[in-house]
Amino acid sequence: MSDDDEGLEEKRICVECVREEYLQAEIAEQGEDAECSYCDHDAKTITIDQLADRIATALEQHYEQTSLEPEGVDWELAKEGLWVRPGENVVYVIAGMAEIDDDPAEDVRALLEERETTHDDPTSEEGPYDLEAQYDEKPVHDYELQMQWNYFQTSLQTESRLFNREAYATLDSIFDKLAEHESAGGDPVVVDAGPGQGLRMLHRARVFQSNSKLESALARPDLELGPPPSNQAAAGRMNAQGIAVFYGATDPDVALAETRPPVGSKVLAGAFEIIRPLRLLDIEALSEVRVGGSVFDPELRLALEKAKFLEFLGYRIAKPVMPDDAPFDYLVTQAIAEYLAGRSEPAIDGIIYPSVQSGAQKNVVLFHKASRVEEMDIPEGTQIHTSVSVTDEEGVYPHYWVSEEVPKKDADEAPEELFFPIDDYLPSRGRKDARKPALRVVTSSIVVRHIESVAFTARSFQVSRKRQVRENIGF
Repeated sequence: MSDDDEGLEEKRICVECVREEYLQAEIAEQGEDAECSYCDHDAKTITIDQLADRIATALEQHYEQTSLEPEGVDWELAKEGLWVRPGENVVYVIAGMAEIDDDPAEDVRALLEERETTHDDPTSEEGPYDLEAQYDEKPVHDYELQMQWNYFQTSLQTESRLFNREAYATLDSIFDKLAEHESAGGDPVVVDAGPGQGLRMLHRARVFQSNSKLESALARPDLELGPPPSNQAAAGRMNAQGIAVFYGATDPDVALAETRPPVGSKVLAGAFEIIRPLRLLDIEALSEVRVGGSVFDPELRLALEKAKFLEFLGYRIAKPVMPDDAPFDYLVTQAIAEYLAGRSEPAIDGIIYPSVQSGAQKNVVLFHKASRVEEMDIPEGTQIHTSVSVTDEEGVYPHYWVSEEVPKKDADEAPEELFFPIDDYLPSRGRKDARKPALRVVTSSIVVRHIESVAFTARSFQVSRKRQVRENIGF
């Protein structure tokens, strides 16, 4: 190396001449007091050689050198004289990354070019730090996380569903620092719901094909329209069989559509008020996670790759599941839900995800721990009468009503004291339900909807078909 280059290595740059915040903080903490070679001030400094090391690493992680020649479809543009080499000159890239002036940026480039001569590729027309080299931002790929995800799926589907340490380790890495994430629009990934929040009401619907079952539900919508007892809970997108959760929607029409009712059926629908604070993971915000930071932060690249993967994960959780694929595909989303339900930091009570029936509205699943519905205040001994129709001389007409007959009590009769509150016990299992109620049915919202027709939005694609004579090839 020449004497001039040795002198270039020893040049120093100060904390004031490097305006990029992350590097500034490093120089302020680790730099040496010396005179800056660029502003002549005494301050905390590092050598240009040290700065070149940091810039070379950042360039390799976040930028790629663009080609001297057009590639792929760009050849057509080149034929018309319209192709322009993409990217920005290496000096300007260096200056922009470190937020330094052109003189120190050129010194960094020259020093890196001199280093590169010892690794020069004689077949290359342009070195990575040549004066005319140009760079563009490197695309973000999530190959490693995708490989982990594929192994995670395979492990759940073919090896072990319960106590799968590898699967939980994968989820730990994916959902690390969950509460700190924000979407590109600044929306938090974990949102609050309940009293005083934007999301205070959820809608739910249930299909009935017999009047007797419908009448039972009209009498006690808190029990029949809410989650089923555990022994009747079928497997769903976010729950395994036997684990009762609350599936609802932010819009009554979406709640109806999600039941996919057959024509001729009746649907009981109503609203549930969220009566205590809940925290929900917003899948749409998760898939739009914004990652910021310095290219000199060694963890930024991993954060960008994780954000890229979370975009895929959001789609994977919310994507439609065909009936034939449901048991197989549900394994993954069920495992995610179980994992999130068991987290303590941050504590997650449920998931908000886009409705496949209406992209503008959302579905909400509340995990078992947050899906208990407060029982209606019905005095002991009350007789409940229901009706679904009325008959007159012209025929039978739909007419829905519920009547409660409360037993009359003497004014001086003391209320019966129970040894334990009966609604704190699960009839199906005979054990205490320690969950705090999170929902209250709004009885004034209860309606019965008759399904008279179903509309579809569909796209048509033409099917082409041709026939040709197969040649006989002899040997």
